[in-house]
Formats: sequence, structure tokens, C-alpha cells
Amino acid sequence: MTFREHLKNNAIIVFLYWLPIRLFLKIASFFPLQNKIVFDNFCGRGLGDDPKYILLQLINDGVKVKYIWLVNDLSEKVPPEVKKVKYGSWQATYHFLTAKIWVDNVKNVVKPPKRRKQFYLQTWHGSFANKKVEKDAEEYLNKEYIKISQEDSSKIDLMYSNNDFKINLFKNSFWYKGPVIRSDSPQLSILINRQEKLKESIFSQFNINLKNKVVIYAPTFRKASSISAYKWDYHHILQILNKKFNADFSFLIRLHPNISNQEQLHWGEDIINVTDYPDMDELMAISDVMITDFSGVAYDMALVQKPVFSFAQDYDDYIKNDRPQYFEASELPFSFARNLLELEENIRNFNEKSYQDNLCAFFNKIGMRDSGKGAQSIAKIILEKLK
Repeated sequence: MTFREHLKNNAIIVFLYWLPIRLFLKIASFFPLQNKIVFDNFCGRGLGDDPKYILLQLINDGVKVKYIWLVNDLSEKVPPEVKKVKYGSWQATYHFLTAKIWVDNVKNVVKPPKRRKQFYLQTWHGSFANKKVEKDAEEYLNKEYIKISQEDSSKIDLMYSNNDFKINLFKNSFWYKGPVIRSDSPQLSILINRQEKLKESIFSQFNINLKNKVVIYAPTFRKASSISAYKWDYHHILQILNKKFNADFSFLIRLHPNISNQEQLHWGEDIINVTDYPDMDELMAISDVMITDFSGVAYDMALVQKPVFSFAQDYDDYIKNDRPQYFEASELPFSFARNLLELEENIRNFNEKSYQDNLCAFFNKIGMRDSGKGAQSIAKIILEKLK
């Protein structure tokens, strides 16, 4: 019998297990709230996504508070103004209990009961995603996650989005009853506002010729941990891109962190695995073309009019067994391929004018617009809550 089963079946063990936790929470609840903000990104994955760009904006604005960033790896690099704290630790719980502000992009079990006058900003992740989520995908989620999500939602004070579709999603499908405002997405500022120095830095890190263009392949994960969908001839498509766009491309691969068995995949010499690079937004900022499947990063890339090619060899299986979609593939603004031949054809036939028209029509349909000023807008809201 496992320890978890013992916990369920033995009332004394349950009492003894929870006693020190309850005592700690009770004592810590008497500590005064501090001018402190706790940030989390995907359960301790380090600097990234909206929380990163909100943090950097606050620091840039000279906001003098204690900044806590939760990490799984204490060797993660953070700005000097930021203190790293181990995700899920007692110390992290203490900071949650004594911080005026919480900023997170996922729902999780590590947050303690929220105190009066604390403010929890839930940024979620990605400006738009076609995969059904939360209540809309309830039959595909395990009961434990649903319980965690509902509990987390009861603590949230504010959510935001840069599109009408997602605002309605937050209001109707997230087990959340609080306010949802329209705001630009903080993370998109780095895509919308060109960053030449960033390009030089990343190209240097991965030994990419500055004259090259970049294609990034960024698929999402599969529930069954299958990696067959990611096995295809990258080199062949690299040659097709070179010919189509009359340029030399470098090929980057950014797998989803949930793909635990990625070591079984093998790359060739001219394929660069950037999965461990912490910030996907920076990678998109220096990329010229994207290939993806069901990932929401496609819409961030498309918002700055960069070519996106949708490719999923396991489309039918994914829709049936992993996650249904809000829109059919034919309704999306990208060309879609179920096999390598179709992908090759879509690249060869890519037309910039038609693509731009499709993007415009789709973004109008979901009410998406973003001027790249989300970090400033959200930082102002946080500053007000600190007063």
C-alpha cells in the first residue's frame, strides 16, 4: 500500500500529516502583509511568459518592492532585484502568505488560502489557443486537476486578454466569477517591438549565421507521451524553405516541456534543439517562420504577420483522444497539412497576400488586437494594488 493510500485510510495519519501544515498556515496568517510580489511561471520553470514581462516592466519603472520568483532550479538566471525561492517549499508558502500580490500563469496546488487584501492576478498562458480548456474539456481532465482548478479560480481577483473570444472563455469556462478586462498581452511586446540585440545574442549562443533566416518547429505535447508525431524529415523541409524564400534557413526545434521522453528523438547536424531555452517569446521574436500543430504559440507568431504552417500527422487521433478544438482546421488562418507531402506543398504555394487576408479575417472574428503595451498596462494595475 502506498503512502497516499495510507493517508486516505488512516484518520490518525491524516491528522498527523496535516497538523504541522495547519499550524504553519495559522501562525503565518498573523504575519503582516509586505510590499512583495510572488511570481510563478508554469510551476517553477523560471523566467518566461507574461509574468516575466510584467516583472521586467515593474523593475524598469523603478517600483521598489520585494520580488520573489519561484523556481525548480535555483541556478536559474534572474535580475539582481529578484530573489529566487524553491517552488513548492515552505519558504514559498511563507512568501505567498505574506505577499500583497500573486502573479501566476497556471493553476496549481501550491498556493495557500488567500488572505484579505491580497491580490491574485492570473495571466494564463498564450494570447489564444484552439485547444479546448478547463470546463470545455472537463471530460479529458482528471478529477484532481479539476478540483485544483476550481479551488485556484476561487482565489483569482483579475484576468485579462487581448481578444473577445478568450475574454468570454475566462468568464464562462474557467470556474471563475471575477472581472476580466481587455488588455494587450505583456509577452507580445517583445514580438511587436523589434529586438536586434536579442537576435544577435541568441544567434551567437546557438552559433547561427546572422545572415540566416530561422524556422522554428514548436509542437505541443501528447497525453500518451507519444513522440511519433515529431518524427519527420526536417532536413527536407529545410531545403524547401530555402528554395521558397530564397534564403538560408537555420532550423530550431522547441519541444513542449511536458514531453518527458524527448531524448529518444535524434537530430541531424544542422537541426538545433532549443527546448531548454527558457523563453519561447524570445525564440519567436528572432524566428521568421513557424511550423506547429495545435500549440497556441501559432497565434502569437501570426499576430506579427510571420508565416505559420500547421502540421499534424496524428490530427484525427489527437482530436479524438487528447483534446478537441474550438475551430476546425479549415477555419484557421494557416494552411494545414496531415503529412509531409502536404506540408511541402503548402510551403511551395504560400502566398503572402492571401495569408495576410486570412489573418485579418480570423483576428476580426475572435476580436484580437494588440499594440505591444500590455506590460505597461498590467504593471499600472499592480502598482495601484500595492498602494
